[in-house]
Amino acid sequence: MSGNAFTINFNWGWRPEEPGEIARKFLQTLDALSDISPHFGPWAMGDHQGEPSETLFPLEDVRSRFTEIVERGVYTHEDGEPFPRGGYAVSAFNRVYSSPDSVTLGVDAGGADGFARGAQFHTNGDQIPDPAIVAYPVFKSVLTTIVSIWNVTKAQAFSSDLTKFWDYPRFKFDLDWMVYLSQPLAAQITPPADVIVERPECGGLLLIAAEETFDTANPKHMAASRRIHDALAPINNLAQHARDKQRMEEADRQLMATGFPGVILRGPGSW
Repeated sequence: MSGNAFTINFNWGWRPEEPGEIARKFLQTLDALSDISPHFGPWAMGDHQGEPSETLFPLEDVRSRFTEIVERGVYTHEDGEPFPRGGYAVSAFNRVYSSPDSVTLGVDAGGADGFARGAQFHTNGDQIPDPAIVAYPVFKSVLTTIVSIWNVTKAQAFSSDLTKFWDYPRFKFDLDWMVYLSQPLAAQITPPADVIVERPECGGLLLIAAEETFDTANPKHMAASRRIHDALAPINNLAQHARDKQRMEEADRQLMATGFPGVILRGPGSW
């Protein structure tokens, strides 16, 4: 079954975060999400080192030792040896089995400088989500809550239906339902005059294409999303995107020219 997953991606620059701090913020996030909607809970935790048959366990069973749960999510080398410089991954699910009201929260944090850090909140991609889960007030509250707790640099809310309209390769900021920019990023753009613009208590700027669940079949929603995308041109690195697009199109042409999909043409001396 194919659904229309709704996702919020969060990103922030690297900063030193030990497992104890990650654990505190993650628990704070889960409790805050549970306050937003009764659908968000009870939470089950993913065990990044557990056996496939034992990879989920109730949050309340491990709340008192949650730092240990984060530590179990340490990145590892190919040989399985811990690699703390790579950071820590922790995830939680409100339903063990896939359902229309399933949501997942995952966070990658800590480690050493040079590794991207962020979080993702999303519905189940195999289901049409429960309307109560993706209602505008709920999804907006999820976005602003996580932005505040994790001191996010940027966040983008979108649906899998909307991603079908993204460019190839996608822009740093492509078509979105909602976009959050931290103060340094917000200072680089001029917000469109004809979309919803808010300034959350946590600072920064929130651009909103629709004050209802985003629907790609709604021309007003799509037009507002495009206006937001256009306004973000100063931070979208258009020149780099154009170069990346040209390289990818050239690679595609070479693949087509061979007559053998997956085989790239090579010039003299390139072997």
